[in-house]
Amino acid sequence: MYSNIIVGTDGSGTASRAVLHAIDLAALSGARLHIATAGSDSFIHLAAGGAMIERPTTLSEELSAVVNEAASFAQERGVDCETHTIVGDAVDAICKLAEKLNADLIVVGNRGMKGVQRYFWDTIPDAISHKAPCNVLIVDTREKM
Repeated sequence: MYSNIIVGTDGSGTASRAVLHAIDLAALSGARLHIATAGSDSFIHLAAGGAMIERPTTLSEELSAVVNEAASFAQERGVDCETHTIVGDAVDAICKLAEKLNADLIVVGNRGMKGVQRYFWDTIPDAISHKAPCNVLIVDTREKM
């Protein structure tokens, strides 16, 4: 079914739901899961209790923490995974990674972070769906009641 699945995450709760869905798909199909995140060289947006903050940071530390947390969930399920931290725009980073890896599927969530940032983050799934070199699965990441 799938050989290489990429899931994009920013570490938010909604992105984590997309990661869990991608882990399930990889487990079912035996695919290798590639967990990717991207950020700016000078600052990174961090989810903090649903609010967004910006702070100077070491890019590699913050991005690595995001993908390593997601990778631990994949490893608990026995899913073969690889992490990717990329400097730059999330849409371009994920689409270029998909092309480089000859990915079969990109998984992203349909909801961004809360507050004003959602107007920027919510465009990521749409932009990826238009630029991706492979199939895209947009996961409904709303909390279910």
